[in-house]
Amino acid sequence: MDIEQRILSAFQTEHREHLESIRTLLADPSFGQPEHATALDEAYRMAHTLKGGARICDLQPIESLGHQLEAVFEQVRAGELDFEDATRAVVRQTLDAIEDWMLALAEQRSLPDLQATHAALGELLSDQPTNEPDLPPAETPSLQTRLQAAFQHEHQTYLQQLEEFHAEWQAGDAIGHEDLEEAYRLAHSLRAAAQMVEAETVEQSAQELESLLFRLRSGEVDLSENAVATVGKLLQTTQAKAETWTQTHNTPEGSEETPTELIESTDTPADNAKATVPEATRMLDTIRVSTLGLDRLLESSGRLLAEGFRQNAVFQEWKVLSAQISEWEREWQTVRHFATSELHDLTATPRFRRIVRYLDYAERQLTGIAKQARQARVAHARGSWRLTQLGRQMETDVREARMVPAESVFQGFRKLVRDLAQQSGKEIEFVCDGLDRQADRVVLQGLKDPLMHVLRNAVVHGIQSPAERERNGQPRCGSIRLSVETVGNRLTITVSDDGLGLDLSAIRQQAVEQNIIAERDAAQRSPDELARLIFQPGFSTSTAVTELSGRGMGLSVVQEAVRRMQGEIDVPMQAPGTTIVLQVPLSISSQHVLLVAACEQTFALPIHCIRRLLRVPIAKVEMLEGHPFLHFESQPVQVVSLAHLLGIAGPNIQARSDYVYLAVLKGGTGAIAVAVDGFLRERDAVIEDLTGPAARVQTFSGAVSLEDESIALVIDPSALLRRLNPARAVATVQRTAPPPEKRRPTVLIVDDSFTTRTLEKSILETHGYEVRVAVNGSDALNQLRSKPVDLVISDVQMPHLDGFQLLAEIKHDEKLRKTPVILVTSLDRRQDQERGLELGADAYIIKRKFDHQDLLATIRQII
Repeated sequence: MDIEQRILSAFQTEHREHLESIRTLLADPSFGQPEHATALDEAYRMAHTLKGGARICDLQPIESLGHQLEAVFEQVRAGELDFEDATRAVVRQTLDAIEDWMLALAEQRSLPDLQATHAALGELLSDQPTNEPDLPPAETPSLQTRLQAAFQHEHQTYLQQLEEFHAEWQAGDAIGHEDLEEAYRLAHSLRAAAQMVEAETVEQSAQELESLLFRLRSGEVDLSENAVATVGKLLQTTQAKAETWTQTHNTPEGSEETPTELIESTDTPADNAKATVPEATRMLDTIRVSTLGLDRLLESSGRLLAEGFRQNAVFQEWKVLSAQISEWEREWQTVRHFATSELHDLTATPRFRRIVRYLDYAERQLTGIAKQARQARVAHARGSWRLTQLGRQMETDVREARMVPAESVFQGFRKLVRDLAQQSGKEIEFVCDGLDRQADRVVLQGLKDPLMHVLRNAVVHGIQSPAERERNGQPRCGSIRLSVETVGNRLTITVSDDGLGLDLSAIRQQAVEQNIIAERDAAQRSPDELARLIFQPGFSTSTAVTELSGRGMGLSVVQEAVRRMQGEIDVPMQAPGTTIVLQVPLSISSQHVLLVAACEQTFALPIHCIRRLLRVPIAKVEMLEGHPFLHFESQPVQVVSLAHLLGIAGPNIQARSDYVYLAVLKGGTGAIAVAVDGFLRERDAVIEDLTGPAARVQTFSGAVSLEDESIALVIDPSALLRRLNPARAVATVQRTAPPPEKRRPTVLIVDDSFTTRTLEKSILETHGYEVRVAVNGSDALNQLRSKPVDLVISDVQMPHLDGFQLLAEIKHDEKLRKTPVILVTSLDRRQDQERGLELGADAYIIKRKFDHQDLLATIRQII
């Protein structure tokens, strides 16, 4: 991609940011008032930057519109033009026209006519003089000239903002991470812009400043008085070099100094980059990768991670084998010790001499095998640990590579709403929030068509005509808002309008006519239950079918699409208007799941669908009309056997103790408690697609590979709940013979930090382990020699006897050497990890990456 294409590609992204920023400012009814001059200045700056970027890309139609838009804000700012509703409408028309033109350019379609927008702007400006002519110069400067002209303005902006930060630091003001982050970004952008115009001296100085700010931001260097002074010197040096460069590269007369923030996204590494610059500050070249290729990489990373888990299981076999060989070696040494004199006597007898020589040979072989087994076990432990870490890192990297801003997929929605409003004769303001939030491209693409249905219905059925809105005392112009939010690993998209809302009476009547609900039950249905009926296939309350209508089919399509992504859809009853909320995973290929047992099989439940996990005494499960119920959050909740819902067992709930294990699942407007045999563990898992006959079973949405090479089917909660039959068979809770009670494993936590000991002890006790604690290595060694444990979890940096020394003592003690040891430490150097594993540690967990789920998973693999 040449430089012209790279800059145009950057402007395609940047212009949308400027348009969205101006739209956000316009959404404030007080925009344009004298008391809100700051917002007006910001809009003027955005229009100015938009115009400058278009000029650099030689997009004269957009440059001309940007210039007229800038003139509008300038006249409003000078008090020459009132920002009334008509002015606001023309500004919005201009923003829409720019967006449509750029979208057509990106999709290589015929470019729309901008004459009407130019005319509206011209009439609004009333031929008022502006600071520069409407049309661009007759001769367009070369690209390099345009870039140099832009840099003369841009470097001053960056340095001015950096000087403001430096002044605050000198004054001793509170310094937050966000300030350092922004300062680093400014220095990085300054360096990149200097590189683009080949201002080598400025680039070199800016690079030194960027490197220092990177180290301050990452905490490698403290923001001391000396560091602040160094920042000041670098700023002065950069300013001086920039002024010198400007004097030798004067902007040609008639051209404008234009801010070019868009150049930031086209950075490439400097050829003369210093070796001292941290790798994290250097921009990398980019290449195009197909989504199919990323999908295959993610699938491979999942298999790699699964193989890491399997290798952990193999390691357990290695431990058993190594222990058996060591036991064999010790027994032989005992026999040899007591039989030394007898064997010596046998050597005097020729017929036994050969046997004695063979025993010597067997002893040497046994010693060699024992040594090789120990070395192989340590090597395998190290390789297994690295394989698991590599799999997790690869999975994370690929998942992040698939993440894109929602705007990249949803950018056409504004034009869709505008066109639909025009066709239906309605006035609608469409507002988008959170389009910069990122999600898996596959998820966003899967939601694109469903959201188009939702927006179409909001325009056609949600918003009334201008005349009807006026009769109802509402503004002529309706409002539709699309909001995108991410919380944890979930993506939430909300579409709301300010129309009249859902007609629940019409929905109730139509549902009865279509036999969706019985007439005798219709009156008892709550508003929330009635609202969810609009997602039924073919459901519609519209009395006429037009080219634009089709609410019922559209919303059934929406529900099906969201269900396939293991998401939920909701219609909260809130006035005014209608609100539809879609919630799906950020990535459908990898999810956090809970493994549960049912009928000696393992199944996976997505964590997001679980409201609560309960261990309830059998006595608290009550019977109501022949069916088990539980009082949960002051409401009666049905209790159903998971095995029965899956069709692999009868309706009765089998409890193996005095308790029932229940997973309370979200079910529409209510909840349902699913009984299982036990909760196994949580884990992040790559969900593999089902093939063959299993793919046709809607109850399951995929499969997860387990450590023992078996498969756990992933349950689709919504499909599971649809299998719930109101007229289900009578069920009871039966107590079956419990399995032999297992002894609770005992874990010794060794750490000199009271907080760390308390945290780890609480986690392990919650998950069924008996826990003892020691304050240092010496204390731990004394406890172990008096009463051994099943596992030791130790810090490394401790007084008296550190973790490495404790580990060495354990492995050299004949009675303790078989005790597994996990090191949990902040020492993340490879040398320290190698040392721990070579000394015989079974796992090495770094505290800054500490995750209690990782710790629990590691413990389960070892004991």
